Amino acid sequence: MNYYFIICVLLFIVGTIIIYYFGKLNFNKNTHNYDGCQCSSINGEFCRSCTINDQNCARKKEERQQQQQEQLQQLNQLLQQQKQQQQQQQQLQHIQQLQQQLQYQQHRKLINEQYQQQQQQYQKFQPLVNTRGLSSTQPLKLNETQMAEIRLKERIQLYSLMVRREIPGDGNCQIHSLSDQIYGDLCHSRLIRSNIAQWLRNNKDFKLPNGASLSNFVSEASWEDYCSNMSKNGTWGDHLTLVAAAELYKTNITIISSVASQNSFFIEIKPRIKSDRNIILSHFSEFHYGSLSQMCRTPRDVAKQVRFVYQVEQSAY
Repeated sequence: MNYYFIICVLLFIVGTIIIYYFGKLNFNKNTHNYDGCQCSSINGEFCRSCTINDQNCARKKEERQQQQQEQLQQLNQLLQQQKQQQQQQQQLQHIQQLQQQLQYQQHRKLINEQYQQQQQQYQKFQPLVNTRGLSSTQPLKLNETQMAEIRLKERIQLYSLMVRREIPGDGNCQIHSLSDQIYGDLCHSRLIRSNIAQWLRNNKDFKLPNGASLSNFVSEASWEDYCSNMSKNGTWGDHLTLVAAAELYKTNITIISSVASQNSFFIEIKPRIKSDRNIILSHFSEFHYGSLSQMCRTPRDVAKQVRFVYQVEQSAY
């Protein structure tokens, strides 16, 4: 009897252990993995903890979707703003081009009107028949000074240039024109004259592209007398002072002249060191120098001028 009792106790213990582990395995297999969850999904019912966790997951998913949508909207708005800015810039550039073309046309019209008025003045009091009974309807012949003035205006117009500033004819017109081209005013004329005269003193034997020295072009006086005279206010500048300015300020100098020759009215003076700076002058032959600029100045041209002045001032120190 004791033997049967022991066997029954052992079977009870073994059965209890099997039921315990089998039930635990089956329960874990059909439950959520949330912390603190003790519900089973067999009957489609979840505990309060699982329900809250599901709601949190759904809310986070919606928030992520909303964030993505907001980011897409912001990106679209940014693209639209950039597109609008590009359109505005294009419209502004188009307007500037139209304004430049209008200014150019108005300037050309003004030149033509001045020329026609000048021609009408020459023909105004001419009789149709002269004392010999011959027709006199041909325009009056112009003198050389008038012809030179007309040639210079036509050449300035040919290269789409315009008078940058009216330069006074006080004997310093070349120096004033250089001051206007370099600094944008006439206040630096004395400084430029002094610098040019000093450079000429120190570079008597400077070689030109044709091999000649600067001093070879001065024969009526000594080189020192020439430099001293050139340093005085009111002394006319010449080709040597332009060479000095090109080397001193490291800039190309272009001169549009009124000379009759079609082969020598365009003169270029270049420094020995290659430069992208440019000065444009007019020369009413043997009388007057002027300051010229492009007919239509763009913001880029203005920026180049500002950079030019800055570099000149830096090199002066």
